[in-house]
Amino acid sequence: MEENIDEKRQIWLTRVKPFDGESISHFLGRFRGEKGNKFSAPSGLGDVAGLGVVLARWEKFYFNPFPTHQELDALATVVELDAERLRCCLQKVWE
Repeated sequence: MEENIDEKRQIWLTRVKPFDGESISHFLGRFRGEKGNKFSAPSGLGDVAGLGVVLARWEKFYFNPFPTHQELDALATVVELDAERLRCCLQKVWE
């Protein structure tokens, strides 16, 4: 059953790559709005990633508590990116 869920996610999610220097907030907004993804709220993507409303906080640059490696890994799996690439987007917030 778990494999079917993963296969369905890959079919209906459009892959989006972060721009150089892009913050995680901007990337998440672009990912949600990309043709084929159409998440009307951050919580929709958060539910798919198993993170709930945490992504809504990240889109508003609210990082308290700071994202854990497990949270970034879960998001990376859904958006089909390397978790380290997401960490780089997160670091842009603090520069």
